[in-house]
Amino acid sequence: MTASVNSSMKSPVKTISVVFADDHALVADGMTTILHGVNHKQRDYEFAVVGQASSGRGLLELVKRVPADLAFVDISMPDMSGLDAVPKVREIRPDIKIIVVTMHKEPEYMTRALSVGANGYLMKSCSAQEFCHAIDEVMRGNAYVTSLLGSRPGGTLRGSDEEEDQLTSLGMSQRQREVVTLLASGKTIKETAFQMGLSRKTVEHHKAMFREKFGIDTDADLTKFAIKHGLTGTDWIRK
Repeated sequence: MTASVNSSMKSPVKTISVVFADDHALVADGMTTILHGVNHKQRDYEFAVVGQASSGRGLLELVKRVPADLAFVDISMPDMSGLDAVPKVREIRPDIKIIVVTMHKEPEYMTRALSVGANGYLMKSCSAQEFCHAIDEVMRGNAYVTSLLGSRPGGTLRGSDEEEDQLTSLGMSQRQREVVTLLASGKTIKETAFQMGLSRKTVEHHKAMFREKFGIDTDADLTKFAIKHGLTGTDWIRK
């Protein structure tokens, strides 16, 4: 990021270099218009769109040439999907912020996007207000998931001290953690039961108890909760 001085505010304004990766130029043009309309007086940064790609491989070539600070990446693109491109972009530009902007509202897409290195997950049908709010959160170092995924408002995925205390005080057994982790990774009740060597009824019981204990309303909310509290990695699960 580069910095300039706002003559009226006499304070440094950072310029955030932005790239887009979407095979529909109209979508990228729309996001560019929103960025240009952002009220910079309420922020300490402004945006400069420095490149656009229409495929996953094109995005990789773009970030090799351009020192971008923020990338908006679609999932469904020619040559290479956004989900395959994100970790490669992260290798090229370790400090870049990446927000996936997609039509896919299934929780498993969100889970994978964040697990491979995305900082945010937005729907293309989100409002301009949420689009800008997601940018603010991501640039602060938080992860953001759209309000359109599940029944609860969107927000950061950084657990508060109160939420962490709730996990500690209420407690989760090893088996309950395993159930939640597998379900959040996209596995079905049947697949979870098979991997854990349990009956479907037992898995459904653990899921129901977990949802009641933590006020989880939907499967999308369960996935958000799992990501927020670090319950998405499956390497530690007993085989």
